[in-house]
Amino acid sequence: MGPAFIACTSELVSRWEDSMGSGKEKEIDVWPELQDLTGDVISRAAFGSSLSEGRRIFRIQSEQVQLATQMSNMYIPECANLMGRPVIEGRAAADRRIKQTREAPRME
Repeated sequence: MGPAFIACTSELVSRWEDSMGSGKEKEIDVWPELQDLTGDVISRAAFGSSLSEGRRIFRIQSEQVQLATQMSNMYIPECANLMGRPVIEGRAAADRRIKQTREAPRME
């Protein structure tokens, strides 16, 4: 893994140096660069493949995370929730019947 990390990091530094050109200072958004570096290192170390293959794998993984997040917001009723309404309505009807029975005039 060490050689893969060294090779990927060297390529990243070379890209940064090339993008600097003759200017001494330049602002670089490092977050996407570090994501690419991570993908490149992992894909080379694990699969022996290039950055493009690593990007494809990480893009698919990112899509999976987004889909899982969307699924967590979905409401899927449980059996207990589906059965709960008739039970509650049945109890309410029973309570009304008991109340009617208690309030009814008694014949003695």
